[in-house]
Amino acid sequence: MDKVPVSAFVRVLLFLILLTCGDIESNPGPSNREKQEQGAAPRTIQSKLTDSTFASNSPEGSPVRTQPICTESDAIVHQLKTFIDSKISSLHHSIEERFSELEEKAEKRADELKQGLKGVEKELVEANRRITELEAENMELKKKMDKMESQQDYTNGQLRRNNLIFHGIEQSNNESWEESEKKVRDFVSRELDTVVGETIEIERAHRLTKARNNPQPIVVKFNKYKERERILRESRNLPRESPFKVTEDLPPLVREKRRKLGVFLQAARQDNKRASLRYDKLIIEDDVFVFDQTKEPPQLKKIGNR
Repeated sequence: MDKVPVSAFVRVLLFLILLTCGDIESNPGPSNREKQEQGAAPRTIQSKLTDSTFASNSPEGSPVRTQPICTESDAIVHQLKTFIDSKISSLHHSIEERFSELEEKAEKRADELKQGLKGVEKELVEANRRITELEAENMELKKKMDKMESQQDYTNGQLRRNNLIFHGIEQSNNESWEESEKKVRDFVSRELDTVVGETIEIERAHRLTKARNNPQPIVVKFNKYKERERILRESRNLPRESPFKVTEDLPPLVREKRRKLGVFLQAARQDNKRASLRYDKLIIEDDVFVFDQTKEPPQLKKIGNR
């Protein structure tokens, strides 16, 4: 038996496979109407490739792709590149416009801030000038007030010029002015040997307050300043342990100044310097000082020599 060629066997096998696939119309293609509509549509790249002819320039007749396909592909690439470049250029232009707009707004805002700062600086200069004026006015007013206080203290001091305050004298219940005056005379006669209590001239004498918890000081106004000075001078000879003390009747502000000057008085004495208080002034050696409250902190101010 002759052998069957392989090519014939393959063709028979392909035929049998086609028979087993059934009727071709069971999976029909597009209808005629759809074919007509598709015929009006643009040609796809595949149809273009199909319509392209293959030339058989070789002796064996092998197909060779013709030039139109390469030219059309280059055109598509060129169109895509042109489209992308156009979009990039448009985006770049939009970004530049946006940056220019933002830069313009920023410069405008910066100019507004500069103008605002200039206005604030001008207001600060004016405020500093006004503060300087107010400080000068305040200093002038303070000087005037200090002068008025000094004048008031002087007037008040003149009214108290003949007064002395006696401390430590026993106090009785419901003590009258006459009783206070008699106790002062007895004290002067008893404690100050060189002064005769009955001979001094007293205008009035009374307790400083009406409190009863401790003997209250007695304020005495003398008719004669010389008698007042003599009694004050003699009272400085009282023993340190004595319960009695005689002081000047000074205005409250002068007492406050003397209290502050007392700190400098003690410091001067610790330096073995001669120092004493004279009304509202401190005398150290031959120099006269007052308490200067215009300085911060307050300090001594020399006003002359004794």
